[in-house]
Amino acid sequence: MSDLVTKVREAVRPHLYSEGGNSEVVARAAIKAVAEWLGETHPSGTEWLRNRLLAQLEDKR
Repeated sequence: MSDLVTKVREAVRPHLYSEGGNSEVVARAAIKAVAEWLGETHPSGTEWLRNRLLAQLEDKR
């Protein structure tokens, strides 16, 4: 999971300052980084992400 965090940090960092911290631009960069990471590491990434998010929601209860 730390590879994902690193990828997202690297993707959003340039936009935090050059775009004045525009949240939409930062969010798009983060989403793109996650999508690329899923494509690289999990061929069925959508299903994996869904299951992971559901598991985290259950852990929070």
